[in-house]
Amino acid sequence: MLKLFRYSFIQQIDTLADSRDLHAYSDSKHDVQKERVRDSIGTFDYGRKMVTWIETDPNEPTKPARTIASDIDGPTHNIVTGIYFLRTLPLAVGYSTVLNISDSGLVFKIPVRVTAREKQKTITGDIWCFRVEPELFGPGRFFEQEGKMEIWISDDARRIPVRARVNAEVGKADIKLKDATNPK
Repeated sequence: MLKLFRYSFIQQIDTLADSRDLHAYSDSKHDVQKERVRDSIGTFDYGRKMVTWIETDPNEPTKPARTIASDIDGPTHNIVTGIYFLRTLPLAVGYSTVLNISDSGLVFKIPVRVTAREKQKTITGDIWCFRVEPELFGPGRFFEQEGKMEIWISDDARRIPVRARVNAEVGKADIKLKDATNPK
């Protein structure tokens, strides 16, 4: 983004998740877009069936925090735990499911489909992968604009997300795994 538009952004997300089904318990996000900086905390309260999101601006500490709360109905993921959860599913061409994904205090029911099994060139060589398409774009979705996202997850025991492609109104991004280690 920096080379193309002289625009950079950094987003760090830390998440606490259930070790079995990977639903989120809490997340914190530090988001820097040019001079705009935002910190947020999301808390997933399954007893009260609610997610609460609080955003602050560290550059303006006296500015009131922005808070959004939404109902949740069962295991809910943020974008990070959602991708990890996809890796645990019985992926096969034609498989589909719906994930509850929360971001910024809002909750979206995101249909996810496995649309193909394709070979991908990766840092570990050519490997077979499932092409997974979460429906993140469109009216009432995570992104209200036109677009498409595809994620390629290796068709082996590792289930590594090796590539992602986003095609949106603001542009295209092709993300490829550059490095991987196995800390045995």
